[in-house]
Amino acid sequence: MVNWLRSNPEEFNKLSLQDYYKNFYIEGYLVILNTHHEKVAEFQFKDLHPQAMGQVDLNYQNSQKIVVPITWIYSTFTPTDDIIIKRV
Repeated sequence: MVNWLRSNPEEFNKLSLQDYYKNFYIEGYLVILNTHHEKVAEFQFKDLHPQAMGQVDLNYQNSQKIVVPITWIYSTFTPTDDIIIKRV
């Protein structure tokens, strides 16, 4: 998400469609764990990129984590077993 926030809109408009896909579409993984932190399922998402970012309320008096609601879109997803979960 940081790459999209840091991108330069003027340079973005100069990219070809192929360069846009190369720079802004990624693969992403969703790993579902049970209550014992053991992997239950894993999915790989192709051509993943953000579609919208929700409102973020900032309050200097309240020192909680900032939660950024982001809507992602993708072309396909497949079940996979690529990520290894290790307890440290």
